[in-house]
Amino acid sequence: MIRTTNLCKILSFVLGSLCLTSYANESITLKVALIAPERPPYFFVSKEGQSPSGLYIDILEKITQNLPVKLEYHFLPQARIRMYMENGSVDIEPGIDSSWRTSPNEVKQSIYTIPFMHSYEAYAYLGGKKDNINTSKGVVCGINGFNIPENFNRSNTQLVTTEFQLLSMIVKKRCDFAVAPIDVINYWNTKNNSKINYGDVISRYQLRFRLNKRHQNILQTLNNNIRALQAGKELETMKRKYIPQSG
Repeated sequence: MIRTTNLCKILSFVLGSLCLTSYANESITLKVALIAPERPPYFFVSKEGQSPSGLYIDILEKITQNLPVKLEYHFLPQARIRMYMENGSVDIEPGIDSSWRTSPNEVKQSIYTIPFMHSYEAYAYLGGKKDNINTSKGVVCGINGFNIPENFNRSNTQLVTTEFQLLSMIVKKRCDFAVAPIDVINYWNTKNNSKINYGDVISRYQLRFRLNKRHQNILQTLNNNIRALQAGKELETMKRKYIPQSG
């Protein structure tokens, strides 16, 4: 007689679905933690009272549609998200490279999907030439709670809350340089009819969905569904919906 746990593993491998032991009779709610206030084009609220939309939202809802789960979105400060992911108060944190969550308890409590996309970061600036980028001079802006490149002049660095505030500071000429994801810069330029330039890629990250480890039993299904999106080019279609010139 085959044990139930072994049977689940066999069915997961063959069928690409899971025996969801704890989800057997009814759907459960998975709390998705989103950094407040928002991160267009990844997640944002178009109108007050509406549910969030954006690239991460579309991908997450697509890869969970064959699971008996309901997604519930919560906008929270980044520090609180990290704490809540550790103690299990929230279930999913989207768009995370595993190198960003390295405290012992974060590592212990986290599992990750395979990468669903890559993020490429570059120096953003207004006008001029990328060869003239010199972060030891001028005013540099960064995002509070995010890594600040070591070569930035820390004594002349201003911190803001969001990436859109970061780019707005450049447009207003209150900052000379900043590091931002190229996808966000392209989205900003389209939405604001402006032209923020960017230099060569300086950082590359593999973006995954981070789950609390108690959801290990749905991880293989999520991975299978991500692979299906990538193989069928549907993921590229989703990206083009939000991100101009995405690669």
